[in-house]
Amino acid sequence: MSEVDSALARYRQTCGDFRLDVPERFNFGRDVVDRFARDPERPALWWRNAAGRERRLRFDDVRRASNRVARRVAWIPRHSVDPWSTVMKIEA
Repeated sequence: MSEVDSALARYRQTCGDFRLDVPERFNFGRDVVDRFARDPERPALWWRNAAGRERRLRFDDVRRASNRVARRVAWIPRHSVDPWSTVMKIEA
């Protein structure tokens, strides 16, 4: 087995063994984004297209946008959310 094949096999094993331990009462916005937004200049996303146009967002930008969406959705009775509602699910 070559060095590359061996490294790829270890990578596949690591990916297969990985399990994300998420607490039952987990709120991504509060537990992750708000925490990182304590530093208002902390970079969160950096997007650049093929033409070179770019947009940089800080965690504070993401926090404010997330809070705006949550407040608007909460006013729609059939879509009301609370801090523990699942509004985004990410699976690998």
